[in-house]
Amino acid sequence: MPSEHDLVRAAVELAGTGVVPREAIVDHLAGLADGLGEEAVAELLDRSSFAELPHGYVHVPSLADGTTWTVRVDAEDAAEGFLLLDEDLAPLIAWFAELDTIPLLDEAGNPAGHAVVPDDTVEVLEGPDGWLDPVAGGLAAVSVVGDALRIEPCTQPPTPTEAQVAAVRAGFAATARDETVEMFEGERVALRHTLSEEPLLAALAADRTVFGDAAIPLLDDLYDAAGLERRDQHVAEQGFDWGALDSARTRSGYRYRHGLDGEQADRLTVLFGACQAFAEQGPEALGTDEEERGRAAILLGAVLESAPVATAFAEELRTSSLEPADVEAFADQLDSSFGGNLPAGVAWLRARTLDEAGRPAEAIDVLRAALGSDDDRHHVPALVDLAGLLADRGDAAGALRLLQRAGVDDADNYDRDGYLLDPALEEAVALLEEVEPYAAVRPKAAVGRNDRCPCGSGRKYKVCHLGKEVLPLEDRAWWLFRKATRYLARREPLLAELLVELVVDPYEQPAFHREVMALGFFQDVALHEGGVLTRFLADRSDLLPDDEALLAQQWALTDRGVFETVGAEGELLDVRNVGTGERITVANITEVAEAGPGGLTFGRPLPVGDSHRAFGGLVPLPPALMPDALDVLDEGDPAGVAGIVHRIVAPPRLTNTAGEELVIHTLRWSLPADVSEDALDEALRGAGLDPAPDGGPESTWHLIGDGALGTERTEASVWLDGDALAGEVNSDERAERLVELVARAVPAATLVEDEARPIDEIMASADPGPRNDLMDDPAVRDAVREHVARMEEAWLDEQVPALGGRTPREAVGDPVGREEVSRLLASFPRLPAGDDAVGMDPDRLRSLLGLPPV
Repeated sequence: MPSEHDLVRAAVELAGTGVVPREAIVDHLAGLADGLGEEAVAELLDRSSFAELPHGYVHVPSLADGTTWTVRVDAEDAAEGFLLLDEDLAPLIAWFAELDTIPLLDEAGNPAGHAVVPDDTVEVLEGPDGWLDPVAGGLAAVSVVGDALRIEPCTQPPTPTEAQVAAVRAGFAATARDETVEMFEGERVALRHTLSEEPLLAALAADRTVFGDAAIPLLDDLYDAAGLERRDQHVAEQGFDWGALDSARTRSGYRYRHGLDGEQADRLTVLFGACQAFAEQGPEALGTDEEERGRAAILLGAVLESAPVATAFAEELRTSSLEPADVEAFADQLDSSFGGNLPAGVAWLRARTLDEAGRPAEAIDVLRAALGSDDDRHHVPALVDLAGLLADRGDAAGALRLLQRAGVDDADNYDRDGYLLDPALEEAVALLEEVEPYAAVRPKAAVGRNDRCPCGSGRKYKVCHLGKEVLPLEDRAWWLFRKATRYLARREPLLAELLVELVVDPYEQPAFHREVMALGFFQDVALHEGGVLTRFLADRSDLLPDDEALLAQQWALTDRGVFETVGAEGELLDVRNVGTGERITVANITEVAEAGPGGLTFGRPLPVGDSHRAFGGLVPLPPALMPDALDVLDEGDPAGVAGIVHRIVAPPRLTNTAGEELVIHTLRWSLPADVSEDALDEALRGAGLDPAPDGGPESTWHLIGDGALGTERTEASVWLDGDALAGEVNSDERAERLVELVARAVPAATLVEDEARPIDEIMASADPGPRNDLMDDPAVRDAVREHVARMEEAWLDEQVPALGGRTPREAVGDPVGREEVSRLLASFPRLPAGDDAVGMDPDRLRSLLGLPPV
C-alpha cells in the first residue's frame, strides 16, 4: 500500500505544470491504492498544495517555480515582521497553507533563514527580524526558487505585457461561473464571476512562459489591464453589478441565519438598510421632506409588524457595528411620524431602545399603550419583551398572561433530544420556564382581611395588600439570579458561550458543551468578572423589588473563591474559604455532593439570608490547581477563571520529559545528487548528532539529551531514505529545532515534508483489536516513555492521601514516613520484563527517593 507521500508525489508528477481533470487524477491514484475514492483523493489533494479549478486540479508549487511576483509591503506590517498573503500573493495561498517553514534566499541565492505561516492563519508570512526592512513601505519582487523565496526591492511596478493580459483573459473565461441570484420580489439576475486567484492559476497552467519571462505585475494592475476588476475574494468583468451580488448574499444570509422566506428576507433587507442609511445620513435617508419621511415610516412600520422580521432585525443589530444611539434615533424618527399612536412593531423597537438606554419603566409604558388588553394585538416580540419587563418588576402572573397571549405554551416546546422546536422562541420559552413557578404560588395572607395592613399604611389589609403579597426573599433568590442571566443573554449574548468554548469545543463535544452551558458557572463568571452584573444593577435597580435590588448589590460585592469542605449533610455543604478563612453553609450543592471533608471546590456561593446558594455552581478543584486558582481570583480575569475550569475537565495532556506536548513529526529533506553519505555524516556529526550505536540501523543519526531520572533521551532521529534525508521527533518544539539544525548543517537540503500527528489522533486511529501494534512505532514508544518518566518525577512532589497529604519526598524524611512510602511503592504493579515495557516503575521511584531496592 503506497504511503500518502507516495500518492502525493504521483499526483504531482501527473499534474506537472498543467491542469489535470478530476476524473483522471482519481483514476490514477485509485490504480495505485485500491479503494481510494473521489472524496479521499479530494482530501489528500487539499492537504498537499493543490488548488481546485472548475476544470481540474493544479499543483501550485509547480506552477509558481521560477516566477516573480510584485507585492506591496505595508511599512507597519514589515515592522512587525509580517508579509500579507491574501492580496498580491493570493494565488499562492494553497501552497503556503500546507507549509510550516519556507526557506528564504538572499539576493545571491544563499540561505537567509526561514519564514513561517502561523498556525492560526494562512493570511500572513512571518520571517526573521528585519527580513522585510529593505522593502518596507514600497514594492517587493518575490521570486519563487524551488520551494524557497527570494525577496528584493522593486523600484517600479511592472507593466502588464500583451501576452499576460491575453492569458489572464483566457484564464477568466476558463474559470468564471454563471450564478443566477434572486433579487427583490422574485426577480432573477445572472452574474458571471470567479474567485480572485483562479484566472491567474489557470493562465499559469496554460502557459507558464508568459509569466516566467517577465515579472507578474500587481494583481489589480494585471486584472485591470485584462478588463477585470477584483473585490474581496472575487473577480469579474469591469462593470459587474457588485451591488446585486452583495444584496443576494445578504438576503441569502438572512434566510439561512433566521429561517426567513424570500419575502421576509426582502423586508429585513429594506429595514436594516434604512437603519444603516439613517445612521449615516440622518432623517434625509428616509426622505427629503416630512411627507416623504412619513410615508417611509408607514412602510417600515408595516415591515416591523412581522414578528419573524422584527426578531431577525434585533439579532442583526446585536452583531452590527451600529451604535445604540443611532438605533435609538432611528426609532425616535419612526415614533414621531405616527404622532404617538404607535403600531405594535414600532412600539416594540422604541421600547427596546428605551430599555437599552436604561429607561425600562418608560419602555413598559410604550408597550402597554401599543398592546393594550386586546388579545387581537398579537405582536409576539412586543408581548415577550413586555413580559420580561414585568417579570423583572416581580409580576410573575402578569408576565405569564402576556406569554400565553403570545402563544407561548409549556407543552411541546422541545423534541425528544431536548432541542427547541422553534429556535425563534428560545427567549420566550426560557422566560416562561422562569416565571411559571412563581405565578403558580400565592403567598399566604399576612393577617386577616379586615385587620390593619402590616405595611403600616393604616388601611385595612383587604384594600391595601390583599392579593399583592410576595414570596419571601429567600424563595425569590433563584428568580433574581435568573433575571440577571436573562439580562446577560440580552445584553452580552455571546460572552458566557465564548467562556465555555475556552473549556470545551462545541463541535467536537456538543453534548458536553450543552451540559457545561447549563451549569450556570460561566453565566456567573460573565456576570461577575465580566462586569455585566454591575450594568444589570444600573439598568434594573429602579425596576426590581427593593429587597431584590439590595440583594443583587450584595451579590455584586461577593467574590469568587476556593473552598475547603468541612462537612456535608444532604444538600448542605459546610465550607471554609481558603483565601479568607470565612466559614459558610452552602445550599443546593447536589452537583458537588461528592466533595468529602478536605475536598476543594471553586465557585461563588451567593449570600441569601443566613446561608449561601450555589446558583452559579461549585466546581470540584484538584489540590494541585489551588495555587493557580487563587492567583486567577486575584487577577479577576474571566478568561483566567475559564482556564482553570478547562484544566479541571480537560483530558490529560501527554508530554515528553521536557514538558512539550506530544506530537509525532515525520520530516523529509531532498538532497542534491552531489551530497555524499560521508559528507552528510561529517556535517551531522559536526552539528551534534551521533551515529546509531552498534547494532542500530545504518545511515542513522540521533540527537541525544539528558533525560529523566539520570537517563539519556533521544530528542531526534534522522536517517537516509534513498535519495532523501528523513527524520522523526515527538514535539513541535523539537521539530522546529531539528529543522534549524539541518538547515545549518546541510544548507543544500530542502525540507519537502513535515507531517505532524498528535498522539491522541494516533491512539484514536489505532487498531482496537486483541493485538495493538501502536507501541511498535519507536517514536510513539519513546514519546510514551518520556511522558511516563515525567509523571514519575511529578509524582514525587504530589500530595498523596495515603501519606497523610505529604509528598513522597517529604515523607521519606522520617523513619515512619519512609516505611509508609515503601509500603505504598510495594503496592505498585511491577513492569513486565522486556524493552517494550512502559509504565511507572516502582524501582526507579525507590532509587530516586534513596530507598533500598527490593
